[in-house]
Amino acid sequence: MLKYPKLSKKGWKDFLEPYSKLLGGGLRKEKQVEEKTFRPAQVSLPTQNTRVSKGAIRVEGLVKKFGKNLVLNGVDMDISPGDLFGIIGVNGSGKTTLLKTLIGFYRPTKGIVSFRGHNIKDVSDEIKMSFGFASQENSFYGKLNVEENIKYFGGLYGLTNEFVDAHIENVLRLVDLYDARKTLANNLSNGMKRRLDIACALIHDPPVLILDEPTQDLDPALRKGMLKLIKKINGNGTTVVLTSHLLWEVEALCSKVAVLAEGRILKVGSPNRLRESYTKNHEIHLETHPGKYDKLIKGLRNIKKVVKEEHKVLLYTPNPEKVLKQLLVKIHKNKEKIIDISVRKPSLSEVFSEILRKNVKKIKS
Repeated sequence: MLKYPKLSKKGWKDFLEPYSKLLGGGLRKEKQVEEKTFRPAQVSLPTQNTRVSKGAIRVEGLVKKFGKNLVLNGVDMDISPGDLFGIIGVNGSGKTTLLKTLIGFYRPTKGIVSFRGHNIKDVSDEIKMSFGFASQENSFYGKLNVEENIKYFGGLYGLTNEFVDAHIENVLRLVDLYDARKTLANNLSNGMKRRLDIACALIHDPPVLILDEPTQDLDPALRKGMLKLIKKINGNGTTVVLTSHLLWEVEALCSKVAVLAEGRILKVGSPNRLRESYTKNHEIHLETHPGKYDKLIKGLRNIKKVVKEEHKVLLYTPNPEKVLKQLLVKIHKNKEKIIDISVRKPSLSEVFSEILRKNVKKIKS
């Protein structure tokens, strides 16, 4: 018989606060939490055995204030079914607030967040249950084992024991925690704890999974595994929305990216489309020995910009194939030895910096 911990009023508040609106009832006031808020057993999920369609989210004119502090200032964006949608922005840009507003944890000050055509603040709690949410901080209970935690969250979501029993093994195997299912959550590694959070967010089989900085504080090896897991979840048809401050990570992972700054979405598009909005040029990175770059560059056609660094040179061109042919002839003629030569598109980090530079001034003016 599974024994769940006895929690005080404060314990329920600390444990369930990220999920309070998601699990029914909701916070009537964002700064005041009453004990009656936390009655997850009253919540029912109407379609435990079927999924009508994958979720689509629309955000229109979203404004969120906390007192006089304006955090979101007219956010507009569409998230299509099946997207792997990344939100990037500097610290304090409102990424976490935006995610919590998407799931109904915060009510918009103005504007609309709709899911499948329904305003989430007006529809039933069952619609809000279409979202799974994993925050930056662990939300599971450390004194329960992995399996007990997932069952516990299944109960909070109002799932029947039969539904949880039928799905828990698949969820455990998906997040690679099946062999650790009897391990206490407190004894898991950081990477396993993060995967347990995601498992708890997936037990009710939501069409949309929201992840706030899912790789934060993970080492490179664990981060790589987390990215692989997120791709796998999305590959199974789940719409995934995530935030990250690691731009290379978003670039490698996401099908669409939104740039958030000063409480607004500045640009939305695929990483390639964002690059094209920044520049159509490619970068040729060249390092040779002895490195007489002035002779190599002289007379080259289709060059838009040249940046000389300590041991190499960067050439910006819309026609990298033509420039490479010219370069190889000159390298051979000047008896240079190639140490490194590569063609790259601008990184998302460069694009992000340029978007901020161009747009933030407009917003503030």
